[in-house]
Amino acid sequence: MMSGIYRSPGSSKCLQILDLLSVLLVSESPGGTAAISIYRAASEHIEVWYSKGRPSTKAEKASVVNFIRSAVEATLVSRPETEHLLRIALDMCKYKVFARIYQARQLLLQLCLDGTYGIIPSASYADRDLRDAAKIELRGVLGEDELPPERSLERCLTLWFQDIILAVRPGVPFDIAANVEFYFQTVVRCYALLKLPRIDTMIESDLLEKLRKVSEYYTAVSFVHWEVQKLSPGGKAHLISSIREIPPSAPTTCFTPLDPLICLSNWAYYRGLTPPFPFHPSLPALPNQSHITECTHPEATLITKIISTHKSSPAALREIGASKASCWICQEFLAAARGLYPNISIRLLKERLRTAGSWKFPAGTPVELVRALTRRIEKAMGEVLEECDGANGVKGTVKRKFGGVEG
Repeated sequence: MMSGIYRSPGSSKCLQILDLLSVLLVSESPGGTAAISIYRAASEHIEVWYSKGRPSTKAEKASVVNFIRSAVEATLVSRPETEHLLRIALDMCKYKVFARIYQARQLLLQLCLDGTYGIIPSASYADRDLRDAAKIELRGVLGEDELPPERSLERCLTLWFQDIILAVRPGVPFDIAANVEFYFQTVVRCYALLKLPRIDTMIESDLLEKLRKVSEYYTAVSFVHWEVQKLSPGGKAHLISSIREIPPSAPTTCFTPLDPLICLSNWAYYRGLTPPFPFHPSLPALPNQSHITECTHPEATLITKIISTHKSSPAALREIGASKASCWICQEFLAAARGLYPNISIRLLKERLRTAGSWKFPAGTPVELVRALTRRIEKAMGEVLEECDGANGVKGTVKRKFGGVEG
């Protein structure tokens, strides 16, 4: 299927960083999404646009500005200053932080049944030496109290993982204010672990991925702290004043989703094709919910805003980071935009495709872009229809008829 993802060797790292930074904007869980675009209008003029699946509250917008202002004021790039910023960020994202730690806990509950807690036993003397070196490195970051000399690395990890199981058990208040040190310490520990060479030989990959998601908060805060301090005083002042939320322009609505087969049948019926079709395993499943929220996706909101801002520019480059994998319609939306506005290069890094339960155009989307995306979706629906038709041994009839159908 066609995709609007822009890939180039030089842009990948930058886009990954933007994806990472967007995580700091997600304050709720589950279902929270955010996207961010950082634009350098001049060497010292950086503009930050962000959008979420719903309009931010006044408190949330104030928290974002306060975090950036605190990063600007933390002129000394040091671990204590970074950890001070981390505490501010954790308070911004407390629900999502809790959710990520809770997901790690759920996996640890399974891994603890055999007593390993997901820790891979050392297999050789070389492996033992590697772990001893890792323990020394961790002690330098976390302190001797965290890793006493008489305690093995495996034993330290086991105790840390037991802390997660006990601290996030049902009935315990999840509010960071009620247990701030636990959340802070867990993020710092995960970050330190993920920095170790060959950590994948010490902890099982599934658990390591859960811990990586927790560590992202420290990584994102560190990046913001480091990069902000490169700006001049004037550049820092401009940054604070240029932080702007682009709220979803279309109101959120709710509806009852149809089975994908019914959707396809209805689509074909209104185009003079022949439904119904037998179920086919290639059809994507919609979320198993009686009601779902239909909202403008943050990436689409930013794409539309970028087009309206730079439509008359001779050339513009904007990059977008997203807190979760973009759905295929957002990627098709980007592909259609890039085809219509070659002077605007919009980059979005998401190699995984996600099937969204709903999607709606941002208000103010240019008519030509609406039509271009509609044609792409019509083509995709026709391909699915032909595939289902082909499963019955009559492949080709739909294709011939579909060729004469307008979107």
